[in-house]
Amino acid sequence: MTGRPVMRDHLLMEPRTSFVGRDRELAVVERQVRATRLVTLTGAGGIGKTRLALRVSEILREDAIDGVVVVELARLPPDAAVEVVEERVVAALGSSTVEAVREWARHATALIVFDNCEHVVEAAAAVVESLVADAPELRVLATSRVPFGLPDEYVLVLEPLHQPAAVQLLRERATAAGATMPPGADADLERLANRLDGLPLALELAATRLRSLSPAEVEQGIANSARLLQQERTTFGRHRSMDEAVLWSYELLDPELQRFFRGLAVFPSRFGLDDVVETLGDGERSRTEVADLLDRLVARSLVSVVSVGHRRYRLLEPVRQPALEWLEASGEADEVEQRWISRLVTVANDIIIRGLTGAWTDEVMDMVFDVSADLRAAVRRCMEIDDGPDRAFTLYIPSWAVVHHREVMPVAQVGDELLQRWPEPGAQWWPEVAAIAATAQLGTGDLDRVDTLVDAVLAAQTEPSVATVVALRAKALALAVGGSFDEGYETATEASRLAGELGLDAFRVELDSHRGGILTQQGLRSDAERVLLQALEESRAGGSILVELATLHLLADHHVDENAERCRAYLVAIDERLPPDSTVDTSWARRFTAAQLAIREGDATAAARHLEDGLRLALVAGDQRDVWRAIRIVGLAAALVGDRLEPAARLLAAADAEPSTPTPGEVGRERYEQAMALVGPLAAEPAADPLALAYDLIGIMKSKPVGQATPDDVTAVAARPRLQLNDRGATVAWGGTTVELRAMKGLRDLARLIEVPGREIHVLELMGASVAESDLGPVLDGQARRQYEDRLRELQAEIHEAEDANDLGRLESTQDEFDAVVAALGEGLGLGGKDRRPGATAEKARQAVSWRLRAAIKRMESVLPDCGRHLRHSIQTGAFCRYEPETDPGWVVEEI
Repeated sequence: MTGRPVMRDHLLMEPRTSFVGRDRELAVVERQVRATRLVTLTGAGGIGKTRLALRVSEILREDAIDGVVVVELARLPPDAAVEVVEERVVAALGSSTVEAVREWARHATALIVFDNCEHVVEAAAAVVESLVADAPELRVLATSRVPFGLPDEYVLVLEPLHQPAAVQLLRERATAAGATMPPGADADLERLANRLDGLPLALELAATRLRSLSPAEVEQGIANSARLLQQERTTFGRHRSMDEAVLWSYELLDPELQRFFRGLAVFPSRFGLDDVVETLGDGERSRTEVADLLDRLVARSLVSVVSVGHRRYRLLEPVRQPALEWLEASGEADEVEQRWISRLVTVANDIIIRGLTGAWTDEVMDMVFDVSADLRAAVRRCMEIDDGPDRAFTLYIPSWAVVHHREVMPVAQVGDELLQRWPEPGAQWWPEVAAIAATAQLGTGDLDRVDTLVDAVLAAQTEPSVATVVALRAKALALAVGGSFDEGYETATEASRLAGELGLDAFRVELDSHRGGILTQQGLRSDAERVLLQALEESRAGGSILVELATLHLLADHHVDENAERCRAYLVAIDERLPPDSTVDTSWARRFTAAQLAIREGDATAAARHLEDGLRLALVAGDQRDVWRAIRIVGLAAALVGDRLEPAARLLAAADAEPSTPTPGEVGRERYEQAMALVGPLAAEPAADPLALAYDLIGIMKSKPVGQATPDDVTAVAARPRLQLNDRGATVAWGGTTVELRAMKGLRDLARLIEVPGREIHVLELMGASVAESDLGPVLDGQARRQYEDRLRELQAEIHEAEDANDLGRLESTQDEFDAVVAALGEGLGLGGKDRRPGATAEKARQAVSWRLRAAIKRMESVLPDCGRHLRHSIQTGAFCRYEPETDPGWVVEEI
């Protein structure tokens, strides 16, 4: 065989549906295929390996002047011989013999995609190795759940889609399938995407169900059985169901590893090595043997590593579901389940002791969030199989730490189920369980239920205890929500006194913080600030992140109407206290305060942006008080700065009619009364669907231009992210942190894009070019090419030296230069290293702008991880580039 292979273009055709997410992975794979002979994409079944490989192959078709060919191996029998794989390669290339293929490969500038290699990985590895050995300009891109393990193989492990992309995929596929998404469906879609762990195949399968079921119904159906995630026709690649996708990998395991894998299905969420040793160790396997089994499953993309420092693992939910059914069928489920519950009881007791005797520190909070979903699942299982409440009550107690955050509704539901199962108050921990359930019901807005539970706790106590303190805390907050500030303050003071007598310092400081908040609501400003500052000092000394954050929020609220600068300083302090990966989530409360500050400063657009985020997060958390608080603030914004009086009147009327809506305190009453004075004469009926109306108003206000600037508007921008360009480079401020970056062309491109969110800017405009050029000959002459290649070898040696010396600064700068040189070669050479001739100016501009934007974002991510991730997901490149954030943070761009 000589010359080009016989191309079968239908093998290269991408699916006609949109390509969602994966911008970072796409850029990495494209760059590595240009620079490396073999790139392997690995990841769980249904993660999107084939789709990404096809997308990359389409992008590289122009560079692969001798062709792009897909070799599909899925239908081969497991452990097929090398000769069988070779026959597939011969057929795909339209050749006659293996020898002819190898001869062609020696001189070809081509890309071969080997798809679905995991079940024939040894044979496929042998074929790939023989093809690339003497073929310097041939590139191989493989998809496999198991890497080849060949020298110089670049392996990219695909992770699930991040939530914004997962929700986008779910929405687009559902709409394409004929589903109609109601207003305000984002929160439901986010929960469904989370249930499916961002796995693309599962999202695609679930999307078709949205034609006839709501997102909540699909989520519930998936929780009951993985059977919901299947299709009659093969419309999503080769897998018709998630069961089939997981079974494909499961059948490739040896019997011991199959047993170990299905045992892991007992863990509903994340787990550590110690958890696995205690649950599946059988008293026979050593810790090292268990770690080896885990590693083998990670290598086969059946188990995911979810954190690297304190290593945690998990089975993605669509992978866990069939594994759980296989565990049940094996007859091993009962024994494994009992060991799992015993392990969790030990962990729960450890959390209880550490929380009560010390403080709810970052470390303790991390422990709780690691196991909170498991604890609730174990509680429900104990209610089914246990005669007494001892284990279930113990497992429920740590819920105290998460009920303040994103798990209000689940904690309330489990608490009610527990108290219905064992209603008699005589059991150990019954008062504590009822007091925590009362706290959760406070978040649901059922104030009558709070009163009932608090009374039951107090009646069951012969002596004050931690349950007494927790119950009185819930009562004090319920009174404040209802506007009984004096009585709420007295109750919080009594609870604080009891906590001090019992030695519960963390509870005492938190209750003092709430006392300060109630004083603010009463308008007693000097007393409130004194109490709050004392609580802040004590919370920091005690190390309780829960109390510190709550107090910072109360201080920000305290100043929101009278001192914008101090309010903003406390909001920044919250951001600084929370690391980017913190498990503690109070972000919706922070956004509501920022929204009120924006109303005060006349910025409807900023208020709408903060309210949209806060409302979405409060809905996910299930905290009805804050949902109604947000609805009221939307009404205030619409009336005072949004010029939408009639819908504002309907929202405010709806909030006033809802019992769980917090009563405005003295400090906030003035602004509330201003709004009511505007809308009162309209005498509007309460909104029939206040949530939908709130979302409509947010959309209107977000698109409304900011009005005439006032002096306060100048200070309002201080809290927004900022990009200041100067001769030396740029100053970037994000989340309370400011950094200096050296000059890069990509920073100016970023500035142009983020100044105008949503606007498409042609790459020629970014480059400042306007004239098309003709063919100018080779991009690189021979001497330049040799100089680039020599420099690459030098840089590789320097990278190895920096890694050996653990010199991170040198490693970063050297890696940046290495990437830049590779990019320059990639633009100057075709695939495999052949001379590439430049085309039109627009194409050159596209390549140059894409590269320098990626380089600038990469540098940003190294110093401001949250900012870099935001830009990586929001900047879209191509012939036209644009900044399309899910939520616009309101950048301020300046040239100084």
